[in-house]
Amino acid sequence: VVAVRRMLAGRAVGDLVETAALPPRADRPPAPPLAEAERRVVGHWRSAVDRALALVPGDRRCLVRATALRRCLAAAGLDATVRVGVRRSAAGLDAHAWVEVAGRPVGEDPAHLAGFAPLDGVTIR
Repeated sequence: VVAVRRMLAGRAVGDLVETAALPPRADRPPAPPLAEAERRVVGHWRSAVDRALALVPGDRRCLVRATALRRCLAAAGLDATVRVGVRRSAAGLDAHAWVEVAGRPVGEDPAHLAGFAPLDGVTIR
């Protein structure tokens, strides 16, 4: 979490965006469910990142959480990707970042994610 906060400090989010070789969501086959071992690894690291965010003062936004979780999951050998989505709100445009493993969102409320339109082909390093 601290390393991600340092990485994000003073940088525009646009500097972190990279295009991913993902076909549009509608063209992708449904993602298979995660295996039990993968679910345990994801749950372990999701809890660890959430605990760190609660204990370490500073930014707790979704981008910090998602980037830290992706790094932990990648280090554990899982193919994790940070996805970004947008939605209209009374204040204008809202954005949200979350992690997907094998094409499935992890650690997110599906009802919350349903309100965001994923930006296909965009991910965060």
